[in-house]
Amino acid sequence: MKTRIVTIRRVSTKKQGTSGLGLEAQQIALDSYVAANDLEVVGQFTEVGSGRKKNRPVLDDAIELCKKEKAMLVVAKLDRLGRRVSVISALLESNIDIKFLDFPESNRLMLHVLASIAEYESSLISSRVKASIDVYKSNGGEWGKYGKHLAQKNKESAKAFAETIGVQIREAITRTRKPTYSRIADKLNAQGVKTRLGKKFYAASVRNAMNQLELSF
Repeated sequence: MKTRIVTIRRVSTKKQGTSGLGLEAQQIALDSYVAANDLEVVGQFTEVGSGRKKNRPVLDDAIELCKKEKAMLVVAKLDRLGRRVSVISALLESNIDIKFLDFPESNRLMLHVLASIAEYESSLISSRVKASIDVYKSNGGEWGKYGKHLAQKNKESAKAFAETIGVQIREAITRTRKPTYSRIADKLNAQGVKTRLGKKFYAASVRNAMNQLELSF
């Protein structure tokens, strides 16, 4: 019987969530882990917001699904899950199995220590970034200009790629009884179609491509 897992990705800002910055790297790590092991993905969650927040409804939903499906929560990186010790503590107290791909052999004590370090690093990074931005602006710099350009470039690239596989996606939807993202992913994989990064399709990557094409079931 395959091990059932729930995956969760997180980025800090809405712009990162829209552009895919940060999310793609996490998805690649998660996809590689699934591909290398006998696993069944029963849920995929994407959270956009600060890891320092106490209120984390997306994370709460992921935990509840893990309990319901008796699944393990898989996270690409510890600091992507959260930068508060209280968040990690609450997660550990939920008694679900957790897998951090960047610390695969971590135990409960180590997770507390790492969470404390992540929280401390977060406070340092925040102070340093603010100071750097203030200096840059005081010298006449326009903050965020390059980031906007890169986000737009990624968005255009994702749109262009989605259009190249639009025919296959539409055919898969038409030929699939009661289509779901997972079933469409299976169809595309069977045809040898790859994602923009040359990887296997999963429900999330199908959903992203369909959103680019403004398609729905």
